[in-house]
Amino acid sequence: MSTWSRGKAESWADAMSYALVQQYGRWTVGWRWSHDEGDFDGGPVGHWCCPRDSITTPEETLDRVAAALREWLEYLAGWFEAYPLDLADIEDQCGSARRGI
Repeated sequence: MSTWSRGKAESWADAMSYALVQQYGRWTVGWRWSHDEGDFDGGPVGHWCCPRDSITTPEETLDRVAAALREWLEYLAGWFEAYPLDLADIEDQCGSARRGI
């Protein structure tokens, strides 16, 4: 089980991360940042743990990936709501950087 988990299963999860980035963008990378001792522990995602514990049937595994991705999106949305971007400030910052200020 350990060999499978560190080999084929981990490669599959890495390939899924790559596919999500290719399809939706780099922001998707956090879908595996799990609560506890998972792929990347200490994060907000509860629907994915690690390949050993999260990969089962094709349908159930893809459901877990989708749920983890939604959970990650909700986490990011919370940050954007808590710290909204002010486009005027961004333009000022970029302009200041260009002028060397």
